[in-house]
Amino acid sequence: MAKNRSLGKLSNNIFIIGLIVSVILHFIVIGLLMFYKSSFIQDDSKNFLDDVVMVDTEQVVENFKKVKEKYQEDAHKSALAEQKYLLNEKNKEFARTQKILEQKRKEEQERLAREREEQEKQRLAEEKARLEKEKIEREKAEQEKQRLAQEKARLEKERIEREKAKQEKERLAQEKARLEKEKIEREKAEQEKERLAQEKARLEKEKIEREKAEQEKQRLAQEKARLEKEKIEREKVEQEKQRLAQEKARLEKERIEREKAEQEKQRLAQEKARLEKEKIEREKAEQGKERLAQEKARLEKEKIEREKVEQEKQRLLEEQTQQEQENLESDEEKEQKAAEFAQLSQVYASRIRGKITKFYRVNDSFVNKKCNVRIHLARNGDILRSEPLMGGDPMVCDAAMRAIAKTRYVPRAPTEDIYQKYQSPILEFGLRVK
Repeated sequence: MAKNRSLGKLSNNIFIIGLIVSVILHFIVIGLLMFYKSSFIQDDSKNFLDDVVMVDTEQVVENFKKVKEKYQEDAHKSALAEQKYLLNEKNKEFARTQKILEQKRKEEQERLAREREEQEKQRLAEEKARLEKEKIEREKAEQEKQRLAQEKARLEKERIEREKAKQEKERLAQEKARLEKEKIEREKAEQEKERLAQEKARLEKEKIEREKAEQEKQRLAQEKARLEKEKIEREKVEQEKQRLAQEKARLEKERIEREKAEQEKQRLAQEKARLEKEKIEREKAEQGKERLAQEKARLEKEKIEREKVEQEKQRLLEEQTQQEQENLESDEEKEQKAAEFAQLSQVYASRIRGKITKFYRVNDSFVNKKCNVRIHLARNGDILRSEPLMGGDPMVCDAAMRAIAKTRYVPRAPTEDIYQKYQSPILEFGLRVK
């Protein structure tokens, strides 16, 4: 359109220039004719006056009119011829102009075609560059997505390791407190044992002292009897009175001693019963130590199993990430999401069981026994409440409820859908948690 406007303006300018040139040429031709006419009239008048002395005025006027008419006719013919010549020249000029314009139009079209071709090439180059840039950006986005997925997996693994470290720290603290308590109890038992030994030694010493005192008393009594026998005649009444008083005092003292001995016998019996009870408790503690060793071995085994579960989870997450990358634009996206949901559900269920299993204590009496317990979870993983279902074994249910109470919380659900599925799960407790 811009080319057509430029061609129209050029044509108008050429036409105006040609019109102006034509007008100027017409004025020049008319001026030349007027000059030629005046020169012709003057020359004719001079020749006529020179040749004719007497001139008929009417004849002269008539001749002049004829000459004038002839001149005008010749001038008109000359003007017509000039106009025809100018018109032909103008037509030739117009044809040349049209040819020039046509050539310029063709050149302009060729130039515009070249420009359009160049523009198309440039547009194609820009389009190619844009597509290449978009491809690079998509690749960068994919790489960023992969990096974020790996970063997310790493952070989740670190969080799980922190939770494990925290739980292990709490378990070690509890174990340390339990060992400290057992140490204190053992020290108390040792102190009590030492006290009993000291008490026994004291009683033995008192018994020896009493025997010595009794022997000394008997010796003094014999000595006194001997002395009394010497004075029996003199002091018979006084001796008898003193003897009766001494006998009464002896009997009272013996009664008191018998009572003390009976009390001491009862105390020793109680002390013996207490020592027997402490012995039984120590035996139970030894059994508990063996049970703790078995429990420690079981916990170590469960720890190895949890590590295997975590490794399997990591492997599943890596396979899932790889599968998502391979099937990003696949028609089977729904099936993959369903499989992913199932895998994540299984992993999350195993994490819940693993967390509660840490605090679940079992014994051999749980064989062929079970208890189903429903737990209610908050969105952040806190255990809101729990209740055993009907038909469960009381001992298993009691151990299960204690384990749940000690657990307090489980790992947070990774997605809202998994939380909705495991908001109120039912766990089966027996020899292990299912």
